[in-house]
Amino acid sequence: MQPRSTYVTVLAWIFIIFAGFATLVSLLQFVMVSIMFGSEELQIAGLAQQVYLLPDLTVTPEGDGFEGGEQFGTIVLWFSVALGIAISVLFGWIIRKLTTEPIRNEFVQLSSDDMSGSAGGHAVMSMWAAGRKNAQVCCCTAWAPRQIRHHSLVVSVIVSFFALFMSIAHATVEPPVADVRQEYQLPALSISPFLGRWLDTVNLRYNPAGAHSAYSDDEAMLDMLREAAQRWERVSGIGFNVAPASVAAPDETDVIVSWKHAEGETWAGRAGPDLGGYLESRGYFEFSGGDLTLNSAGTWSSDPYEMMSILTHELGHVLGLGHSENPNSIMFANPYNRMAFPMADDVRAVQVLYGHPDEAFDSSYIQPPAASPAKVRRFLGSEAASLLLGSFQDSDSLTAASVINDDTPDDYWLVMKTPVLSTDGLQARLDIVGPDGMLHSSLPFAPGCHWCYQLKALGLASYFKDFPGTWSVFLREDSAVFSEPELLFATSFEVDAFRQYNRIPEAKAVVEQANTPYSINVKVFADDPEGDDILVRWHLPEPRSDKNGDGIADYYLTEELGSNMQSAWQQIDFKRPGTHEFFIQINDKVARYENRPGLERTTSAGKGFQTLLKVTVTLPIQSSADIKTVSSYVPDGRRRWLSSLNGVQAHPDYQLPYQRIGTIGDGEQRLYTCVRVTTQGEPDPGFAENTDVTFVITSVGEGEIQLQASRASAPVPGANPTQLRCSGRFETSTGLYTDIIRLGDQILDVEFTMTDDTALIFRLQGLRELLPRI
Repeated sequence: MQPRSTYVTVLAWIFIIFAGFATLVSLLQFVMVSIMFGSEELQIAGLAQQVYLLPDLTVTPEGDGFEGGEQFGTIVLWFSVALGIAISVLFGWIIRKLTTEPIRNEFVQLSSDDMSGSAGGHAVMSMWAAGRKNAQVCCCTAWAPRQIRHHSLVVSVIVSFFALFMSIAHATVEPPVADVRQEYQLPALSISPFLGRWLDTVNLRYNPAGAHSAYSDDEAMLDMLREAAQRWERVSGIGFNVAPASVAAPDETDVIVSWKHAEGETWAGRAGPDLGGYLESRGYFEFSGGDLTLNSAGTWSSDPYEMMSILTHELGHVLGLGHSENPNSIMFANPYNRMAFPMADDVRAVQVLYGHPDEAFDSSYIQPPAASPAKVRRFLGSEAASLLLGSFQDSDSLTAASVINDDTPDDYWLVMKTPVLSTDGLQARLDIVGPDGMLHSSLPFAPGCHWCYQLKALGLASYFKDFPGTWSVFLREDSAVFSEPELLFATSFEVDAFRQYNRIPEAKAVVEQANTPYSINVKVFADDPEGDDILVRWHLPEPRSDKNGDGIADYYLTEELGSNMQSAWQQIDFKRPGTHEFFIQINDKVARYENRPGLERTTSAGKGFQTLLKVTVTLPIQSSADIKTVSSYVPDGRRRWLSSLNGVQAHPDYQLPYQRIGTIGDGEQRLYTCVRVTTQGEPDPGFAENTDVTFVITSVGEGEIQLQASRASAPVPGANPTQLRCSGRFETSTGLYTDIIRLGDQILDVEFTMTDDTALIFRLQGLRELLPRI
């Protein structure tokens, strides 16, 4: 036998050893990455669209918290790549050598030889075993060379394929999509389930390629971007830098504003930040880069007001804000509500994330100075404009109206009928200002006729019902044309209606010094206006750990509050003196937009506003001034009623002498009723004859309720006039409140006594169940 047999055998064993080593490295890499980074980092990029986050959301396992672990992971990753390339080259060289003619001839010869008793076989084994201390180990295995050569090739191929399979499996492992979706469907204030914020100026870079023809002027678009950015800068501590995009050298930290022709899709704009590194020392992600995309296939008007409203809304997403359920918000979900500025809950939320502006800014509407009577007569004549309600498609159905209430059909339009004497030089806009004093929309006013009436739709009744109170309409000269525009006409209308939408929870954090100077204990107390279950999401500045026992290092701790609406104590050890801050989210568990037809679906822009707390503490704590809590919660001054008539009608079997009795809302901690207020048994002149009231049940165990809202009671249509309108009675001289209320299937006669005449708190003194009389 020639020496090449030894060469072939050694090569085969090298093949086996390296294949096994490659398999081991693949296994170790898989285990290391899975343990070190957890499943969330491995899954989030691929699941971004599937779990309704951002279209281009990216998360990389980097940031303060990974420290040396990040570097070690990078080293191991590149070492694995280099090793894989080296092994691939070596295997290619070995296979090439094995396919040469001398080696093939040798295998043919070996395969045809009868190795039993062959001296060549023993000679090969002697050479293979040379240098070994115990040569007898090989002396009795005359068959080994042939078997080794055949088996080594087979085994090496199998092991190599196994190594390749492990590498492919590691690269294409499918995450448990259903479980991840379930986790990520919890509501969040931010645009993604992960809390994030910008740590520096936001760089907006505009790329005009493919722009809609109405916005082909690049400089005009840049000016609108700057103005939209300023609307957020004026109310918060965030800053923007707006400039044209650099196509040649884009910066990955820039937010690119661009156009996309999305034919057949209804969205006008989409936006959001990219998640950069997770900062364990802060408890949230740093935003780094992002996108704001406008749909050039949409139907765009040349009215800059529409574009400004959309850009302001989309920049709210860039800052990390999701869609709000509050219709009085520029972040309200699609369709756009055409608001011009961030409203109260937008402002509070962005201020929790980025602080207050350096200078206070009032974005309330400023009424222009009145034009001279001569100018008004020249354009509008002497007849005043009027407001109409009805179907805009049928002008004959339009009737004069100054009030929108619950009975007004949602599809009715509010229309302004304006006499037009001359349009020569008339360039004006209609500004619609809500009860909060904020500009809700600004519509172009461009009549196409002389000596006629101009009918201009101001909006659907369904929109105005969301904002009860007094609305104002101003017809003024266009500020884009006139440097000092003047007011031509003003009118107003009332909205006496209530549209139900989900209110956010109210919450506060209690902070106490812990057992060391640089650690604190924190507890959350929360209450939901509708009595919904509440989740608290703690974004604590500490190393990631498995907080919920599922074997995965979590970015936050989620805690479900019990019936007492308070969390467990959380201890945070900052380990050093100084000023520290962290965030806590408080979310209710109801479906998003459940009372909004067509909006029940999950939106791609996040799950909507909830309450965000920012706690700032200076350690060691010396006084209460060292603890500051800021909340995004905005007290809702609107009165919440069961319907236009408070309470319910009692079943006739009870033969009660009241048109309405009280009721506790299904699944709620609210008592809705109607009361008569008396003093010394006589109607109190300081109150309406019948008053609707809403109580919140503050303690079930103590039978304690607190007055939340009141209003004059409306007549009950078709009711028996001989019956009293309200079942409740409150005697001011004694503080005694009695009533008949429905609780489930029971009708109860209850008696309360006022225990706090400042906070208007009552405590239950007695009750008895009433039975049907038939």
